[in-house]
Amino acid sequence: MVTKYQNVFCTITILTVIPIVDIHASETILPDADGLDKRHGHPEDRSTPETRPDSPCCSVLQLGCEINTIPEVQITGHCGETFVLDRAASLVPSKVWVLPVGLNCTYTVQSAANNERVAAIMYSLGTETGTYGNCTRNRLDIYDGTIVNSSRRLSAASGICGKTFPQENYLSSNDSLTVQFSTSPVGIQGGTFRIVVGTIETGAVDECYGEFQCKNGRCIDKNKVCNGHDNCGDSSDEDGCIAHPGSDVRLWMILFIIACVVCFILLCILLGIIIYRLCARSGYHNI
Repeated sequence: MVTKYQNVFCTITILTVIPIVDIHASETILPDADGLDKRHGHPEDRSTPETRPDSPCCSVLQLGCEINTIPEVQITGHCGETFVLDRAASLVPSKVWVLPVGLNCTYTVQSAANNERVAAIMYSLGTETGTYGNCTRNRLDIYDGTIVNSSRRLSAASGICGKTFPQENYLSSNDSLTVQFSTSPVGIQGGTFRIVVGTIETGAVDECYGEFQCKNGRCIDKNKVCNGHDNCGDSSDEDGCIAHPGSDVRLWMILFIIACVVCFILLCILLGIIIYRLCARSGYHNI
C-alpha cells in the first residue's frame, strides 16, 4: 500500500513491506564497506550523526525529496510551544553541536487540519550515551498527542539516544505528536538528531499494516499480544487476555506450597494431640 501526502516542498510516502528509506533516488549517503561516503568519495566522518540505515521494518516513511528543502525547526529555542504543521518539516535540537545542560524540552507538532495525523521518522541520530550505553546523558522521547506520560509514549521506554536507530516509525492517533528532549545537569556534552515530520489524512493509512494497534496508536507485532508483557506501554495489548502461558503452572506451584504448609501445621497439631493423649494414658502427664 502506498499513501502520499503532497505539500509545497516534497511528497511524504508511506510504504508497506519496503525495507529501505531512500532520501533521493540518485544518491545514497550510507558509507560502503570501505568506510567511504559513496556520494562524495571520502572517508566517513565518525563524529557526525548516523543517517537512517537500511531497516527490515515492515512500514517506513519515505521522503521523495531532498532533506535540505524541508524547513528546519530548532526545538530547544521553542520549548513548550506548539508548531502547526502544514508541510513536511525537520526537528533538530539547535544549530550548534553543544547541547544545553539540564534541558527538559517538550515540543508539540500539530497538523493544520483536524482530519490529519502526524507521522515522524528519525532521519539522523548522534548523541552521547551513558557509561553502559544507556540514555542517562540525554534522551529523546516521542509521545502520542500533547500529554507527556508513559501511557502515551510511542518510542521505547528506554529512550532514544546514541546512534542506535529505533526499529519503528511513529504515527499519532490524533492530530498531534509531542517530542521531549532532556539532557543531564552534569557535564558538557555534544550531539544532534533530526526528526522528519509530516501529516497524513486520517483513514488514508492502513493503520498498523497487519500488526496490532495499541490504544495509544503504537503498532506492535501480533505475536507480542497477550504474552504477559506490556509491549504497548498502556497495557492495551494485555486487555481481555486469558491466562498467559506458564501462569497456570505458577499458580499451581503457589497453591501446592500453601497446601504443604497447611498440611505441615495440621500434622504438627495432630502429632501434639496424639502425644498428649499417649502421655495422659501412661500417667506421665502428672510427672
